Amino acid sequence: MIGKNGFIEWCEVHGNFYGTSKQQITDIMASKRIPLLDIDVQGAIKFEKAFPDSNFMVVVPPSVESLRQRLLGRGTETEKTLETRLGNARGELNQVFSMRSTFCYRVINEDLTLARRTFNLLISGLYQFELTGKKPAEIANGKACCTLF
Repeated sequence: MIGKNGFIEWCEVHGNFYGTSKQQITDIMASKRIPLLDIDVQGAIKFEKAFPDSNFMVVVPPSVESLRQRLLGRGTETEKTLETRLGNARGELNQVFSMRSTFCYRVINEDLTLARRTFNLLISGLYQFELTGKKPAEIANGKACCTLF
């Protein structure tokens, strides 16, 4: 599909190729659903060029050291892959925090319950019209919309 330009974005990450199919996104949007993607920073930057009105939410660890501990706890990384992943994470975190106009929404995953709640509130606030099927006036009832707590 790469050679046939079938992806909106594609990247090599940690030695593997990942991408987002143009056809899948077109099909999702045509069915009036909201595409929710799990893509890395490189992919998000490319995706934004194709869909500049997209919202990008990033779930980040509280620190690189906490990420190291989580990865070590899984027991799935070699020393080499651990260092590669941590190096990539440092670079991506720098991009996320320096590109605030792209990555407007950041969820710090220190406490899973709080991170999940924050994520759900962001989705509800950003897409309340799409999720409820109601028109803005029906939700707002004369009050400000999309307030997040």
